[in-house]
Amino acid sequence: MGEDKDQVKKSDSKFSSLLRTWRGQSEGEYPTIPSFLYREELCFSHSGKLNLLCLLYSEDMEIGIKRADTGYFRPKPDGSIEAVIA
Repeated sequence: MGEDKDQVKKSDSKFSSLLRTWRGQSEGEYPTIPSFLYREELCFSHSGKLNLLCLLYSEDMEIGIKRADTGYFRPKPDGSIEAVIA
């Protein structure tokens, strides 16, 4: 998913470097709960259109997946980027 950069149209080239799965882990800390270890996976892909599809998974390393978000980024003619994340 998202590995074939050759499919990205030339007008999408500013997004082509994002097309991959990004992973990382860290420690979360809030004043009212004990600190916790978590990992995240962020996957950027596309369907051949100008939209950049986005999937985000956050997982507490002790108890499993806590949330998943999906959305897209779309370049607009004025140079701005529309983002919809749910």
